[in-house]
Amino acid sequence: MSRLAPLTSGPLPKAPPKRKADRRLQDKAYLNFLHHLPCCVSGVRDNVIAHHLTIGRGRMGVKEDDSLALPLSNVLHDQHPGALHVVGEKKFWGRWAIAPFDLCRDLYDLYEQKGPNVPAAVTLLHGHRLMAQKRIEAGLKLFDERI
Repeated sequence: MSRLAPLTSGPLPKAPPKRKADRRLQDKAYLNFLHHLPCCVSGVRDNVIAHHLTIGRGRMGVKEDDSLALPLSNVLHDQHPGALHVVGEKKFWGRWAIAPFDLCRDLYDLYEQKGPNVPAAVTLLHGHRLMAQKRIEAGLKLFDERI
């Protein structure tokens, strides 16, 4: 008696469908626009990079949409002892009380509506920094500090 399963005369089962490649928004003009803005945390205009958010993405090595990027000074990005890539994303944004996803949405919406309007974006960033200052004064937390 054979241990092999009997052959059937029907069609072979189909292979599972291949996973489509992740599609993400790529907008080099938007990233270039971010390089011309002041840092969303400190307001400095020197050595500003476009930082892509990583909070909650859950996919190691996969860069987020360019619409989820913020202007951040190089020093606060990775050179300062309290820099984003030193202390971690949640702790960094929580320390400065900036709501990064709200800021990303507002900046990209402004860019879509008005194009690369630097003065309007500077005003928007200033408003978010003021709201962050009020959160700090009120003692509000953006993220659970245990994480």
